[in-house]
Amino acid sequence: MLEKLPKKPVALCSLLVLGALALTELGSAVAAPPSPVLSSAAIDSGERCQFLPHSGKGLDSRGFTLFNWNIKKGSIANWDRDLLSLAADADLVLIQEATKQMETPRFVEVDEHWSFSEGYSSGELVSGVATISSVQPMEQCRLLTVEPWLRTPKATMVTRFAIEGSSDTLLVINTHMVNFTLGHAAFREQLAEVEQLLLQHSGPVVFSGDFNTWRPARYEILEKMTARFGLNPIAFNDDNRTKFFGSTVDHVFVGGLSVQQAMTFEVESSDHNPMSVSLML
Repeated sequence: MLEKLPKKPVALCSLLVLGALALTELGSAVAAPPSPVLSSAAIDSGERCQFLPHSGKGLDSRGFTLFNWNIKKGSIANWDRDLLSLAADADLVLIQEATKQMETPRFVEVDEHWSFSEGYSSGELVSGVATISSVQPMEQCRLLTVEPWLRTPKATMVTRFAIEGSSDTLLVINTHMVNFTLGHAAFREQLAEVEQLLLQHSGPVVFSGDFNTWRPARYEILEKMTARFGLNPIAFNDDNRTKFFGSTVDHVFVGGLSVQQAMTFEVESSDHNPMSVSLML
């Protein structure tokens, strides 16, 4: 997908409004959304959520590849070489700690699409999460959570894609979860906002990113939440995913999809190792 080295589901925008009204701890009951559904204009004047003109193209139900990587803001040498090489054939590229400066023809070709949710900003450096896709999403939403201690934002990018030959749509959630917290309230709240979208989506789902599950209790919370929605963690036979304090922090959860292949790669160009999965409906 990237340039190679030398060589009628309910609208996300509406659901986000409902989620903000019903935001709750994951362990408590979630109220059913009111009817009628609110319009996209009701939230941030369309700045946070966006409907996109649909090109008529969808992801291939017979198979597509997803690549996920926390790229550490491109601060380590050769990150660009590794990204171009390892993600060359991916249909969906999910990047955490991406920067706005990465939205260039070198990484996003003319017929590809860049969906960016801004998080941390300092001077000219603006970072967040980015989803690069081979087909244009039908809709995208940007979610933001503030780190309780550092007061720095953590971003989530939610995109919805058509699927060729299917009436279903694919929900892709690309997240960078809060890191330094006392207790788990902020972690639960960030998940709860995602949960509101999952409650209203009936098609296949990918929930992927840097979950900062360096504490076992965090993974238990995440695992219980994803299990409630039938999302399963992808296992990697040759597992090179990065661990902090002995725990894996990067994960891919899927629902309604079959896993054809799952790989990880060892790199020196980030403090995280990337993951690649091939999926089909």
